Amino acid sequence: MGDFFKLTYVENTGAAFGQFAGQNEKLFIITVVFLIFLGIAIFYSKSNKWELAGFLCIFAGAIGNAADRLFKGHVIDFLDFDFFDIHLKSFGFIEEFDMMRWPVFNFADSYICIGVGLVILSNFLVNKLGTPITIKE
Repeated sequence: MGDFFKLTYVENTGAAFGQFAGQNEKLFIITVVFLIFLGIAIFYSKSNKWELAGFLCIFAGAIGNAADRLFKGHVIDFLDFDFFDIHLKSFGFIEEFDMMRWPVFNFADSYICIGVGLVILSNFLVNKLGTPITIKE
């Protein structure tokens, strides 16, 4: 596939884009707390099927990354794509930003991103159609 796709082995001790590198233990604890709250929210939720699918994707991705952190001490990222370059000029307090190649990621990261997209899309459509999402009591 040329330079568009590579398998690149990365041991990520941080979060997305390698932020908070070396904070594996803290990130694991934050993830476990997040999973507990998300699990409770999923259990008691009366979400529509698309929003529920989004929450389950986020849950699955978080479990995958948490398992890597617990058993390996880092998250293994390996999917390396060259989608398109990003160049943002500085604006006010925002500094100039260039990204010539996307950060390496894994399937769990993909599930989290797909899940967030489904939740956002679902909420947009629900608000647009006027059907509220209710929570069980």
